[in-house]
Amino acid sequence: MGFALMALCVFLYIGMWRTGLAFRKDTGFLVLGILFPYVWAFILGGRTAGYEPQLLAWHRQPPPRAGYGSYLPNAANAF
Repeated sequence: MGFALMALCVFLYIGMWRTGLAFRKDTGFLVLGILFPYVWAFILGGRTAGYEPQLLAWHRQPPPRAGYGSYLPNAANAF
């Protein structure tokens, strides 16, 4: 049970780090996500946060797959 939980946490934190890169956040924001995940998600859910998946390529990360956050919102599909 302990190993499975440890592996789950590692993958969760890697996902948080990649998400932070796409939102132009630094490593301190990852620490916030580890310690206070609800605050982390609340800040990313704000209207001022901009998702830019092309920044992942700039950090030498693979792009997200189609259908998993790979598009940028615009006026046609914004809420």
